Amino acid sequence: MPWSLDKIEYKLRDLGKFIARHSLRIDSPYYITINLYIGITFLMTLRPQYAVPLFHFELNRLLLPLGYLIPLSEYT
Repeated sequence: MPWSLDKIEYKLRDLGKFIARHSLRIDSPYYITINLYIGITFLMTLRPQYAVPLFHFELNRLLLPLGYLIPLSEYT
């Protein structure tokens, strides 16, 4: 990221805008994938032949991936 900033001659005052633009571009597919996974998992549990417990929503298991905090938790 520092190389990219230097290459396009960003000033320190522009750092927030730079990070926001890159975050939007990089994080969007990540968040879409998380939502697809949650949706597909929920839909799969509605099938009668699905042999695991019904969908159980846990807020911490949603917030940890959104904040890139899974490595700091007990989840894998």
